[in-house]
Amino acid sequence: MKPKTKLEKQVVEASKSLTPLSEAQIQWGYKYCIEHVGQRNAKGQITCTECGHKFKDTGHMTSANKKCTCPHCKTKLTVETTRKRVFKDCGYYTIFSACKGFQVIRYVMVKCKQKVGEKPEYFHSEVFQRWISPQGKYCTIARLRQTMGTMYYDSWIFYSDLELRNDLWVYNRIPANSTCPRKNLIPEIKRMGIRERVRGLSMFELIILLFKNNEYESLNKSKQDNLLSLFIHDKDRKIKDYWPSIRMCSRNGYLSLIHISEPTRHAQI
Repeated sequence: MKPKTKLEKQVVEASKSLTPLSEAQIQWGYKYCIEHVGQRNAKGQITCTECGHKFKDTGHMTSANKKCTCPHCKTKLTVETTRKRVFKDCGYYTIFSACKGFQVIRYVMVKCKQKVGEKPEYFHSEVFQRWISPQGKYCTIARLRQTMGTMYYDSWIFYSDLELRNDLWVYNRIPANSTCPRKNLIPEIKRMGIRERVRGLSMFELIILLFKNNEYESLNKSKQDNLLSLFIHDKDRKIKDYWPSIRMCSRNGYLSLIHISEPTRHAQI
C-alpha cells in the first residue's frame, strides 16, 4: 500500500530504521509463549521434550495440576500421559520498541514442533506492527494474510514483506497475551502509567483509548481497573456523568469502594 497521508509517510520512513529482533527477544518468546510438554508413559516416567531428560513422576501432580519443572533444564512442563510422541504449539507475543519518536508494538508469532527424544524445532516471524504517534494516531505495517480458501484470520504469508496495510479488525483479534518484559516506551505513553491490559482489550486498544480520554488515563494511573473496565465496555455509561463523584471519592480514599448504581446514574459509596 502506497503511503498517502503525512503520518503514513513518516511511519514508512521511520520503519527503515527499526532494528531487527534481538536474539534475547526471540529466545524469550520460545521460552514463555510455547507450551512445553512433558510426556508421561504408563509407568510414570516423564520425558522432557525440550532437552530429552527422563525422570520419575514423584506423585505430587493431580488431575487439576499437571505442571512440573524439568530437573535438568529447568523448563516448566505441562505433563501429558499419552503415547503421542509429537506435539505442536504456536503463540503470539508483543515487543514494545521506540523508533523516531513513535511507539512501536511488534507482534511476533512463534511455532514449535516437539518430538520425544529429538531436539525441538522452533520458528518465529514478526507478522505485524502498530506504529503509534505521540498524538495517539497510528498506522499498521504487516505481512500479507491468506484470505482465500481458509477460515483462519491469522494465516500469514511469511515470505511476504512487512508493508503499510489498511487497518483491519483482524489485527485486534490476534491473541497476543504475553509481552516481553523489557519495554522501550516513548515519554507520552510512559506518562500514562501503562501497567497491564484491561480485561477484553489488547494493550494497543488500551493505549489508543487512554490517548483519547483523560478520565480513562486518570483511572488507569490510580489502578482502578474495575472502574476502567466498566466504563470502557459499557457504552451506555458516560464517564463524565460520574466523574465529579469519582473525584470526590478519590480525594477521600474511598474510590475502591465505589458502586455504580444503574437507575440514578450517580456513584454511591
